[in-house]
Amino acid sequence: MPDPASTPQLPSYLCCIRPFEPRDALAVKAMASEAATSTVWSFFTAALFRETFWELLIAVEAVLFVVFGVPGDLCVLLVPAFFVFIFTSIWAAHQVRAVAAQSDLSNIPDTYQTSKRTNFWVAELYEPLLGPASAFQLTFVTPQDVEKYQTDLGGLRRVVVGTVGVRKNRDEPEGGWLTRMAVLKPYRGHGIGTQLLEVACRFCGDVGLTHVRLQTTECHDAAKSLFYKHGFQILNYMHKPMFAGVKVGVYMFTRNVKPSRQALNA
Repeated sequence: MPDPASTPQLPSYLCCIRPFEPRDALAVKAMASEAATSTVWSFFTAALFRETFWELLIAVEAVLFVVFGVPGDLCVLLVPAFFVFIFTSIWAAHQVRAVAAQSDLSNIPDTYQTSKRTNFWVAELYEPLLGPASAFQLTFVTPQDVEKYQTDLGGLRRVVVGTVGVRKNRDEPEGGWLTRMAVLKPYRGHGIGTQLLEVACRFCGDVGLTHVRLQTTECHDAAKSLFYKHGFQILNYMHKPMFAGVKVGVYMFTRNVKPSRQALNA
């Protein structure tokens, strides 16, 4: 048995979940763009298993062969080009979505921080200037705790590695929408998503909301697992158009929130 005292310790970094500040704006927008384009390959893979995809391929091949008189063997050779075209189109659609998805982030204070029932948080990591080690552990601290560590943080850089927001549910005044749930890929698997989720749900309870809902696609397997693990249930499942009639499955999750004593006494 190895001596525990001789086992090398993983470096420990501080991570603080705190409300958004104006200095976070650029980092949050960059994260949103990355999140919007991170599922290009997953969407393409999902498209391959849709009947519409193959129907479209057959229709294109038929038009080329019958209408334009393209030889059959050349039609077969054009199949890879069709795959490339679909992949490129999905990538372009994601780029457009990344730009369009910035609307609520253009002014986060006005969108998320002017009502007592909405807010936006970031996960801020304090790591070495050259970036994190290949393996590390996190210590989660409150904004107040960070003040106590200030003298020890001089050689570290602050990096926004996660986000989450709560917006009003206009159809149900007692409910909220959980939005912008994201964690940068190199920092996943360390509990950051869990902390963000719990901060947002606890906030909902503190302001008197009874439930919170969110949407995610079938291509976000890790996110779905996280939501299941933390008490979310599927409320609805639908297909939304993605490209050229190809649709992607969209899940709506919901979780009841127990109002806090603070909310009950308000």
